[in-house]
Amino acid sequence: DNNLNIGFSITNAGAEFTSYTDSRELAPVNIQLGISKKLEHLPFRFSVIFHQLNQWDLRYESELNLETDIFGNAIESSSLSQEIDNFFRHVIFNGELLLGQAETVRLRFGYNHRIRKELSVSGFRSLAGFSFGFGVKVSRFRLDYGVGHFHLVGATNHVGISLDLDDFFKGPVN
Repeated sequence: DNNLNIGFSITNAGAEFTSYTDSRELAPVNIQLGISKKLEHLPFRFSVIFHQLNQWDLRYESELNLETDIFGNAIESSSLSQEIDNFFRHVIFNGELLLGQAETVRLRFGYNHRIRKELSVSGFRSLAGFSFGFGVKVSRFRLDYGVGHFHLVGATNHVGISLDLDDFFKGPVN
């Protein structure tokens, strides 16, 4: 109802059956909650995903990711700003612009603060943490393309083809 979707998942819940060492390791459990809402009077859908809910502190200290001023001196951050940064490392923001009467074209974008903070290179501008994509409906098929930027070195590209089986078996397309 109201174009609202809520999802919950627990992934990687398990452990090794056999191990190369004397100790068995647990899989890295990830508890996620996702909320998606399509706006009633605008052709736009936004979603927010909360991930790693089972582990609060996602920050780590490293000399490689220290923020510096223009003179190269380390910038001390307050505990409040560290907590705000840690909170947003648990959140992924997404948006989708739905174009056309039958929503035949979709433009997508997303932002992952954790990837931005962990994979950015200090002193260089990059699109780390940002993703973009589009989808087009052609007849009964949907063609999708997306690119996710992780680092200065490169990005991942995804291509998808999907169809709704109910539409496929209904009969000829008008």
